[in-house]
Amino acid sequence: MILDTRTLVEIQHEAVIDRIIQCGVHIARAADSLGISETTMHGKVKSYGLRIKKIDGKKTIVLKSNSELNIQYIKRSGMDKKVII
Repeated sequence: MILDTRTLVEIQHEAVIDRIIQCGVHIARAADSLGISETTMHGKVKSYGLRIKKIDGKKTIVLKSNSELNIQYIKRSGMDKKVII
């Protein structure tokens, strides 16, 4: 059995980013799939230092590199084409 040493905040942070990516960077769909309101999801996006931008015509999540949670996520995830700094 492997013990997960991440905090609840870290787990929630990763779940939100992963779900946004899985839902094609569509905030309303991601919020619905997590069972939270779109307003709550927008609050999490803002508080986590995330930005949704169009890059090359595609919605992209931009992670602010000054956030320790974002840096940890990037290291653990091995990056994703939709996730940039």
